[in-house]
Amino acid sequence: KAGDISGLKVRAAGDGAEILSKLGASTVMMPAGDVFEAMQRGVVDAFEVSMPTLNWDLGLQDAAKYMYLSGARQPYEYNPFIINKTLWNGMPDDIKAIITEVNEAETIRAYTEILVMDLGSLQKFRDYGVIVEKLPVALEDEYLAAAKAFYSDKTASDPFAKEILDNYWKFQTDIRAVWNRV
Repeated sequence: KAGDISGLKVRAAGDGAEILSKLGASTVMMPAGDVFEAMQRGVVDAFEVSMPTLNWDLGLQDAAKYMYLSGARQPYEYNPFIINKTLWNGMPDDIKAIITEVNEAETIRAYTEILVMDLGSLQKFRDYGVIVEKLPVALEDEYLAAAKAFYSDKTASDPFAKEILDNYWKFQTDIRAVWNRV
C-alpha cells in the first residue's frame, strides 16, 4: 500500500515523480547514470529508472536486492517521430503514407525488440540474485488512482487532452476486463 513508500527517498522523474510524491514518497530527480552511486551513498532508498535492459546496463543489479515490475508507471518506452508540420503538409499523400507505414512498422519492431531484450535482462537479474516480483496490487491500485487524479487535474482545462485521457482510461478498463478473465 502507499503507506509502504511514504517517506522513502525515490529517484523518479517527470509525472511519475509527481504521482509518487502524492503517495508520500520523497522524490529525487537525477540522471539515470547517477542512480547507482546515489543508492550506495543512501541518497535514495529506491529508484524508478527505465526498462530492465537499461537498468542492467547501468549496473543497477548491484544497487538493489528487489525489483518490482508494473505496467502502471510506463507500459512502453515512448519514441516519437516528429516532423515539421509545414513540411508534412507539403508532401504528396503517397509519401505521407510511406512515412506513416514505416513509422508504424518501426514502432512494432522496436517494441518487440524491447520486450525480447527485457525478458533476457529480467532473467539476468534473477540469475544474479535480484528478487524480481510484481508490484503489490494494493500499491499499484493506489498509484493508478493517484495517476488518474493527477492527469484529470492536468487535462481539466484542455478538452482535447481530456478526451484523449478519457479514451485511454476506457481502453485500460476494457482491456483489464478481458485479460482478467484469461
